[in-house]
Amino acid sequence: MNRNNKLPDAMTDTPTCPACGTPIAQGRGGEMCPACLLHAAMADCYRNGQGVTMDEEEALKWWRKAARQHDPAAQNCLGVCSERGEGMAKHELEAYKWSLLAAAQGDAKAKDNASLLELVLTLDQIAEGKRRADHFKPQERTQP
Repeated sequence: MNRNNKLPDAMTDTPTCPACGTPIAQGRGGEMCPACLLHAAMADCYRNGQGVTMDEEEALKWWRKAARQHDPAAQNCLGVCSERGEGMAKHELEAYKWSLLAAAQGDAKAKDNASLLELVLTLDQIAEGKRRADHFKPQERTQP
């Protein structure tokens, strides 16, 4: 304990998974928990055909799982796919929502994507995208 009868920060600041908030082992700060890592990794494997047959639909399934558990990289991927219509119908409003969610967690690419989308969306669409992002509720972390 220090002079103020407080525990040192190192003892009170337990590292957590940035995607789901689950505490993770010491020495792994900034990394994701195994379940969130698996969802994102599975998406990448199916997208790139690494160890599995390339399957964009299956990649999107895994990105959705990771994005719903608040993984900013997966949220940005869904935003890009929604904006481009890759593997799904083109939906700029959903793209904007996912980009805002990832940007709020510090994803610089998502911040740039949200800014670009604001150039093509109407003010009403921008307001709706922000409302959807504000009402987003991450799912509980699930085991793979």
